[in-house]
Amino acid sequence: MDFTTIESRLLKIFTAAQGKRSSRRRIIGGEVEWVTLERQLMIDTVQKMRKEENLPLVPVEDILRAEREACGHTDYTVKFVRYCAEITIDGRLLRTVW
Repeated sequence: MDFTTIESRLLKIFTAAQGKRSSRRRIIGGEVEWVTLERQLMIDTVQKMRKEENLPLVPVEDILRAEREACGHTDYTVKFVRYCAEITIDGRLLRTVW
């Protein structure tokens, strides 16, 4: 797996989901629906991509940690996608400094 290809694929998938936020505004379990759906999408996508490469699934907590690390940043989308790409390839969050 090539990092740039994985990152681009994840970014395309994630930004497409973000484009649907306006129709996902209900509050479910104390959280706006689009937050939950986008998080689950990234969990599912990372696991699917690892499975495609015959790699073991990663703990969901690792992806949740990637999301928490990206939260609050103006470049949240880029950071979350990059962290998920790291997990997809390496099976863990490396927190690339950039």
